[in-house]
Amino acid sequence: MIDAIICSVPDYMMLKKQHIYIFLLFISILSVRAQEFNATTERTPEMEAAIQTEKLRNELSLSKEQTVRVHEIMLKYARARQVSNSRAEALQRMKDKEAELIKILNKEQRTKLQNKRYERSSFRQNNTYNKVPENDLRKNNTQNPPSSEKK
Repeated sequence: MIDAIICSVPDYMMLKKQHIYIFLLFISILSVRAQEFNATTERTPEMEAAIQTEKLRNELSLSKEQTVRVHEIMLKYARARQVSNSRAEALQRMKDKEAELIKILNKEQRTKLQNKRYERSSFRQNNTYNKVPENDLRKNNTQNPPSSEKK
């Protein structure tokens, strides 16, 4: 019986070492995968344009011709974003891109796009991290007008 206990202790230690090696191997594989993921998250203008085009194609049911034209517009502005990313230029690019997109879309698609953007902006406004304090009247002076009468 004692021989069985003595023999099982080294087996237990060997098993424990194997578990440690497996755990270390698993951690190192995860770190390599995380580095690969971080390296591929930087999108090229082509990738960005393709993603945005696909999103609009699905949301607005674009035709093939519209999809091609939307992709060209998205690519043009994705490349322009690489050249300069100042806030003023970014806002101007957004307005220009919007104007070009509107020309391609039919009335129903424009309405859908407008509704989607409204939903997204509403979501951002309802997000607790982006809420404007109630006493901040910069957005809309009629939002919470100061009461002149005291109760």
